[in-house]
Amino acid sequence: MNLLSNDVSRFDIVSVFIHSMWIAPLLTIIVGVLLYREVGYAGLIGMLVIAIVTPIQSFTGKLASIFRLQTAQRTDERVRLMDEIINGINVIKLYAWEKSFKKLIFDAREKELKVIRKSSYVRALYMTFMLFTTRSALFFTMMSIVILGEDLTAAKVFVISSYFQIISTVMSQMFVRGIAAIAEAFAGIKRL
Repeated sequence: MNLLSNDVSRFDIVSVFIHSMWIAPLLTIIVGVLLYREVGYAGLIGMLVIAIVTPIQSFTGKLASIFRLQTAQRTDERVRLMDEIINGINVIKLYAWEKSFKKLIFDAREKELKVIRKSSYVRALYMTFMLFTTRSALFFTMMSIVILGEDLTAAKVFVISSYFQIISTVMSQMFVRGIAAIAEAFAGIKRL
């Protein structure tokens, strides 16, 4: 049941993000050229921020898939244990082994929760990167424009912000989610 509900559903997720793997770099190049035409080298500095953050996010996506595989294994162990306990409940009650089996269940659930917590921390780090990537790139670009002595107008800031939002959405969200989805699909294939 766990294999069908969790692992097979990973293939649906991969089908959504698989095209991001080739669209994201192409769109980044196109928007990078447009950004360079708009603000020159200052735009490339903002692109550099995104280029630095994207591999870090990819790493956290792979870590999330590793923790997802560990979570699935722990869940399988706990479900198997519960199934054995339910099947042998008569013997457990007959010999008054409730407390020892209760401890086994709590230990199995605690191991599962420990991996779920690690996975949640990694996902939180990943989401944090998604939030600050665009703002950081925009900040460094605007700072570079001012340092290079060019005029910083509201129209430029709006256009730059729009370009970075496109790049961030495609690279920091879709591309990285694609990497994580592919890694989770491979983990699901191993389990199947």
